[in-house]
Formats: sequence, C-alpha cells, structure tokens
Amino acid sequence: MPSNLFCKPEQLHWLGGEDRVQRFRLQGAARFGRSFCRACGSPVAHGSDDGRYVLVPAGSLDDAPGLLPQARIFCASRADWDAGITDAVPSFDSYPT
Repeated sequence: MPSNLFCKPEQLHWLGGEDRVQRFRLQGAARFGRSFCRACGSPVAHGSDDGRYVLVPAGSLDDAPGLLPQARIFCASRADWDAGITDAVPSFDSYPT
C-alpha cells in the first residue's frame, strides 16, 4: 500500500516540473485521483478538490520526511493477505472526517 503525506498547499513549493504534471480522475469516484509526471510517469503531489490539502506520495521524496505515520486509512478495503497492522497508529476503515 502506498504511503502518502498530507500538507497545506502553502507548505509545498515546486522546484521545477510543475508544468509536466498530468492529473487522472476516476469517473464517478468521490475522491480518487492520481497525478504523475508526463515525462517519466512518476507519481507526484496533487491538491485536494477542496484545496485544503496537498497529497504527496512518500516515494517521490528524495530524503526521509522526518516524521512517522499518524494514521492509516481505508483499512476496510485492504487485501485479504494483509494480516493487519500491529503498531499503535490509529486505523480507519474509510476516510476520517
């Protein structure tokens, strides 16, 4: 399962390549969307529909972010082979409100 970081829009500063970002939205989905680089296909950051936060794929970072997970979401739809998480991080079956 991919790990994502969330931040406020004013906390993200593009160094370059923002013009190469392509957004994909799954038709009919309330929140699902992906953004990727048109040049290399790597997943990249994208803003929420309401503009309140930016989702940053953790795998796109050059360095460790310096923080630990604060929550796990969509646990109700995880694969059967996923034995579950045994740490103390709060888990949610859906998107927390």
